[in-house]
Amino acid sequence: MGGVFLRIFRRSNFWPVFLSIEYFYVLGIGIFPLFLFLGIVKIPQQYEFYRNDLENISSISLLHIAAYAFGAFVGFFFLKRFSSAAAKSFVEKSKRININPLGFFYFLLIFSVLGASFYFSAVGFERALTSASASRGGDFSEFDGLEGFLFLKRFTIIGLYGIAAFPFIVAKKKNLKSSFFLFFVIGVLAYLTTVSRFALFETFVTPLLIYFAYGRSKTSLKSWVIISLLFAFSFLVFLFGKEFVAAVSGFLYSGTRIEFSTASQEAGVLDPFSHLLFSIDAGVNNFFTTGPFLANDVLLSIFGIFPSGILSSFGLESLSYQLVSDGLRFSCINTRNLVGREADCIIPPYYTGVSAYLFPLVGGFFFGAMRFFLYSVMHRVWILLRGDEAYLVVPYLALLVLQQMMLFIPSTISLSIFFVLMLYSYIVIGRFFHRVRWSL
Repeated sequence: MGGVFLRIFRRSNFWPVFLSIEYFYVLGIGIFPLFLFLGIVKIPQQYEFYRNDLENISSISLLHIAAYAFGAFVGFFFLKRFSSAAAKSFVEKSKRININPLGFFYFLLIFSVLGASFYFSAVGFERALTSASASRGGDFSEFDGLEGFLFLKRFTIIGLYGIAAFPFIVAKKKNLKSSFFLFFVIGVLAYLTTVSRFALFETFVTPLLIYFAYGRSKTSLKSWVIISLLFAFSFLVFLFGKEFVAAVSGFLYSGTRIEFSTASQEAGVLDPFSHLLFSIDAGVNNFFTTGPFLANDVLLSIFGIFPSGILSSFGLESLSYQLVSDGLRFSCINTRNLVGREADCIIPPYYTGVSAYLFPLVGGFFFGAMRFFLYSVMHRVWILLRGDEAYLVVPYLALLVLQQMMLFIPSTISLSIFFVLMLYSYIVIGRFFHRVRWSL
């Protein structure tokens, strides 16, 4: 991983994008396992199945991580001929599509604000906050018949795709301050509705990294103070992100004290990433027990573009991933495998874990190769479009869509499909009005 990052860092401005996506896996299946076996951190207590015993972690799981890393190395460094051809094709298509970066950025922001407004109005601001954590794990019981409005969340999250315009905004110095501020506001709205720490990272940290990558790092002392305060806030939310909204909403609406769980501090700051290692191990154990496995809710996520209420009205409840029973949800199955008992559905296996559920070792190699071949393509796209950052919007959006689908979380898969359809409609409608304007 380090070699890939150094290659990207030296040759293109793609490194902030790579880092903003891959840091999660580097910490979860790279740094955490290393620190764990060196005795620097311990197994978090919530993983009761392991009982703080390293011998309960299968050696095949560690070999699976090694196979994933080897596949990543092969995918990035040894398929250059294919990645170069793919990058050139991508650049040509991007120039033909030619999306206006600023126009699309503001369109997404407006769309996101409207989505948040409709969602809070439909389910109530209090319910939206108090049920955000549970619904992220697939528990929709607190909505009490309002599950049909959950699709409005995706409209809020859509705004996060606005990050694709930042290479252009920063490189060309287009509305820098207002863009940074508005995008961070969207991140806060997305975080409140989804409890996704990625939303804050993507709307604050990633734009700053892009800003530094393009050499616009001369800022005043006042700006550095503000940046430091926001970084501190983001770090706190990053550590306690899954509990933050629930704790604050409990304080506001129930009068409870704001407290955060201290039961799983054995891994320290690496605790939010520790589940990646154990999800791989759970996948390996599951494979040798039941064979290759992919949960029903993931398979049904392609129908997630339709609200569950609409599917129910046509008698198609069985096609809604939101109505799948807990025993068939990937997050529920993975959580049960980790803690050794029935528990809240809060730990999806993610990309690396799914590779183990499907096929240990072999799955790790191919999943790693596919993911890093994609990074190799995008790295070359960034090099080819140096100075033409306006055309980076389409490649960046494509990467974000694929990365979200690779999480193997039903809600993110359905959101990605919805966004692709929305982007296609935006392009078609934009071309139509462009032709009408010229014909007049």
